[in-house]
Order: sequence, then structure tokens, then C-alpha cells
Amino acid sequence: MCICASSKHVRLVNDALDILSNIGNEIDLVTPDGIYCNVMILKVICDCLHSDDKNKVLHSLEIIAALCQNEKNESVCAEFLDTLMMNRIFQLATVKDILICIHTLETLYQVCLIQKFKKFN
Repeated sequence: MCICASSKHVRLVNDALDILSNIGNEIDLVTPDGIYCNVMILKVICDCLHSDDKNKVLHSLEIIAALCQNEKNESVCAEFLDTLMMNRIFQLATVKDILICIHTLETLYQVCLIQKFKKFN
């Protein structure tokens, strides 16, 4: 899936990101069996979030929100969502595009539900 999401073929990328966003809450990022795959997933999310392509940004926000829904991923998500990632998410909240704003707010809501972030609230 990560290889498809990193492809140059737009249709293949869209389908791979769509699948990742649909199964994101089922993905367990802390299993030692898939450590390299999990690192690739997080890299794809980071690259898509910082992309100029609206579709990639929307899918990356959906995937982040879905990953945060799985309690097993809390520690990984809290570590992955560093200052650079959170700054990008906050930048997207100010974009004059209602779809991006809605996805950004949903992602921020899911991030706020992570136990490690609750200490900052």
C-alpha cells in the first residue's frame, strides 16, 4: 500500500490513500512485526500532509484522524505529531477551503483525544 501511495500515477496514489484512510483505525503501529511498514506509512502521511495536492492533504488528515482512533497507536501518534506536523495542521485550519477546514478540525479533535495530549489541555 505504501509503495502505491508513493507512486507517480495519480489514480494509484488516490486509491492507496483512500484504502489507508478507510483502514487507518485498524492499523496497529506498535507491532514489532511491521516496524518498517509502519515507518513507511508515517513517511507517506508526512509527505502527503506537506504536499500542494489538495487530495493528498485531505487523505493524510483522514489517515491521521483514523490512526488516532486506535488506542494502541496513542504513543506513536503523540511522538509522530511533532511541532512541524502540528504547525502544518494548524496552517491548514486557516485555509479558505471548507473541506480542508472540516478535515483539519476532525483531525485536531481526534488528536486532542489522545491521552498524552490531554496533559496540555
